Order: sequence, then structure tokens, then C-alpha cells
Amino acid sequence: MLATNEGLVRCQESGICARLKGFGHATSIRSICISPDGREISVVADDKLGFSSDGGATAVWEDLPLPQDQITWMDALIHGPQKTILLGTSKGIFRRDASSSSWQKVEGGLPAGPVGTYLAASDIWVVSEQGGGLYVSQDKGANWNRVDQDDERGRFTGLVATPTGGILAGSQSEGLLRLAIEKAAARNPSNVR
Repeated sequence: MLATNEGLVRCQESGICARLKGFGHATSIRSICISPDGREISVVADDKLGFSSDGGATAVWEDLPLPQDQITWMDALIHGPQKTILLGTSKGIFRRDASSSSWQKVEGGLPAGPVGTYLAASDIWVVSEQGGGLYVSQDKGANWNRVDQDDERGRFTGLVATPTGGILAGSQSEGLLRLAIEKAAARNPSNVR
């Protein structure tokens, strides 16, 4: 997929590219999420959220909770018929479930400031604040707990899940930190090493 001044384009390995009709008018594309099979496509563009379930042939457009320039990332979590759209913004995380037509601000212990890196690994969600602070949710964003220490307060630049169920977090001030995710991990900040 390519974002062009003529909208969203899908290119094949052969080099042949075709504009996706459902996203043809989108000129200011900020973020794109594509399901592994390429059928579900979500796009933040032109201060709207566009969603297609037919590979981009058609798209439904709706309003965003904030102006597009305040959105730093988007994720579309699709599990069968259930779909959740997450937006990382300058004012925290917003979510919209397929069963709802409105955006909800994610709270439950997560500060309302600018969010940085984000990772969804199974039921574990991890997010950093742009100014520092690492938060973990073990219930798909309903409740969040800070897992780094004040002396580790540095900007996190990357998150990755390990094969053993842990998380590696790249910190500008502390280097590489390892977070062991256990049932009590969200309540025990000493699990960050």
C-alpha cells in the first residue's frame, strides 16, 4: 500500500499498482492499518477515519475525536466480527468498538497526555507517554498501571513482544529494559529491569 497525492494505492510484486476506489479522494493520509488478508483497511486521512471491509473497493468515512494533526498512530484490532479502532493522540488514547458509534477516551489509570509508542500483544497492551512513563493493561485497555520507576523516566522509543510473553522497551535514558509480564506484573513495578 502506498499513500499518494491521488489517494491510497495497492501495488503488486509485479510492479503494477491500482488506486483503491474507496480511498481515492484521500489526499492527506496520516495512518493506515491493513489486516493480514488485505480485506480490512482503516485509514486516517483528511480529518476523517475511513474503513473498508472489501479491500478498498468501498469505504465508510466518519469523524475523528480530535483533529488529524493530533493523532500520532492508529491500530485496528480485528478478532472475527469484533473490531476495535485505537487512536494514539496528543490527549491520550481514544477507542471505538464496532458495536459503538462514538469514541471513548481510554482512562483507567492512563494519563491524558501525549502518547508515544504502543504495542498490543494478545491481551497485554503497553503504551508509553511521550515525556516518559510506561503503562501496561492486562484487560484490553480497561485498567492501566505504570510499570517503570521515576528514576527510569525517559522517553521510550520502541516496544516489542518476546517469544516468552515478555516485553522489551527501548528507553533513551535507560537503554533496553525487559518487562516480565505476569498476573501481578501490572501491580509490581520491580518487574522492569
